[in-house]
Amino acid sequence: VIDALRGIEMFRQTRIPVLGAVHNMALSACPHCGGDLDFFGTQSPSLQDRLQVPILAEIPLHPSVNLAAQQGTPWVNMPNCPVSVRAAFTHLAEVVIGK
Repeated sequence: VIDALRGIEMFRQTRIPVLGAVHNMALSACPHCGGDLDFFGTQSPSLQDRLQVPILAEIPLHPSVNLAAQQGTPWVNMPNCPVSVRAAFTHLAEVVIGK
């Protein structure tokens, strides 16, 4: 959060518009029941208040995202990319395009 605050402040000082922030590693799917695991606590409302910018999306924590990044492969091309991750990235793209 501190790095995000610093980055936003730097952009504000240089008058570069900030669309919002992305809450990365927001949740993870339980491999047993499929329910949401919230490792870091529900932070989005307080995170939005602290950053003073809208939260554009919450990206779940999932190994396929890390694997895709390491391989230089777009996450959408990963065969094991779960629906929740795909939906989160799709939502983020739609929000950014709409701005």
